[in-house]
Amino acid sequence: MNVQTTNAFKQRAQTALEFSGRQLRHLITQHPGYFPLYTVKGKWKHDSEAWTNWCEGFLGGMLWILYRHSDDAWWQERAEHYSRLIEHRKTDRNVHDLGFLFLPTWKAWYDLTGDSAKNQVVIDAGNT
Repeated sequence: MNVQTTNAFKQRAQTALEFSGRQLRHLITQHPGYFPLYTVKGKWKHDSEAWTNWCEGFLGGMLWILYRHSDDAWWQERAEHYSRLIEHRKTDRNVHDLGFLFLPTWKAWYDLTGDSAKNQVVIDAGNT
């Protein structure tokens, strides 16, 4: 890959991050505490509980990505909030993949801070 291609890729990636940030900011300010699962006619839905609720880590994970790339405390605060909202799930034996819940959230949090308490949440989920 040449420098020109690399720069073009970086610019496209930055544009995608900025767009994602706008979309996520809108979602979490308009629907605080809500974990999107699917849409019907363009509207977020949660009519009934999903059979395992294994997607709830994705939102927090996206917020951690935005924080990592922006160093903006606003994203960090939201990422921590949405991570905490799922902490109780670390012992949930009714979900088929706790990794989707805890790797994008608590593991990302641990990687950024080195806080062993964050890592313990990941370990507890892994031991479930």
